[in-house]
Amino acid sequence: MERARASAEQSRAKEEAKASKAAPDTAEKKGKVNVKYHVTVDRPGQHEKVAGYDAERVFITITL
Repeated sequence: MERARASAEQSRAKEEAKASKAAPDTAEKKGKVNVKYHVTVDRPGQHEKVAGYDAERVFITITL
């Protein structure tokens, strides 16, 4: 188990070194995401029974 852990750490270190050499600017920005979103809800007013419950149709639109 210890040898497997050490091997995994070495592999990860090699991959990180490759990534930082290839593109140092992208390595710093990795993991950061800036997303703008807009949510709209449309209720057309349709009602029906589903599995014995009163249900209303609602459309939710998420724009990224």
